[in-house]
Amino acid sequence: MNVNIAVVCINDSNKPAEIPANKWIVKDEIYTVIKVITTMDNRTGFILKEIPLGEDTFPYDSFNPNRFVPATESLVKEKEELDNAIKELISDICPIEN
Repeated sequence: MNVNIAVVCINDSNKPAEIPANKWIVKDEIYTVIKVITTMDNRTGFILKEIPLGEDTFPYDSFNPNRFVPATESLVKEKEELDNAIKELISDICPIEN
């Protein structure tokens, strides 16, 4: 099922060895669930927009939903504001010339 739901990671412990660190979730970070699937072992899995899993993470193709809770609207807005402030700060420090 395709969806678009903001979630917060509440558990990033016990990373499987098959998933590299750069493709692992981080506690308290906000992610976007774009698809809910049934895994090979008949469990529910989340496909995240921000971290695509694939052949390089076999047999893992999704994340365990128990690692997340729904993000509140205010938390999502707060993160967007913080991201925008960081982008502005970076552009002030390192302006891109056209």
